[in-house]
Amino acid sequence: MNKTSKEDFKYFVKHCNVYIDKLSLRDWRYIFEHEDHPDSYAWVRPDAESKQAVVGLSPDWGSTKVTKEMLHYCARHEVLHVLLADLNNVGKLRQSTDQDFSMAQHAIIRRLENAWN
Repeated sequence: MNKTSKEDFKYFVKHCNVYIDKLSLRDWRYIFEHEDHPDSYAWVRPDAESKQAVVGLSPDWGSTKVTKEMLHYCARHEVLHVLLADLNNVGKLRQSTDQDFSMAQHAIIRRLENAWN
């Protein structure tokens, strides 16, 4: 079983901050955690109303090897969720399901990730 280390967590946080700066998302408050989230390498819980996001790196990566590239990818991916949090919050007011919004968010995130590669 592969685990993320304290050094991996520091690397993850550092790269989250790089993307937070690139995307001008400093109007949010960030809390970083190194805690497991089921079936995820990393995760985020953004609250658009309070402009606060809890961003986490899971210690347990199962059979997936922990690499700098994967940590960088995860940092970018979770910050992109923060970028979309306001849109997500507004959209929820229109009575769409959580699954609809999750699918729409991930479609946009994948496009932005591909644009960066």
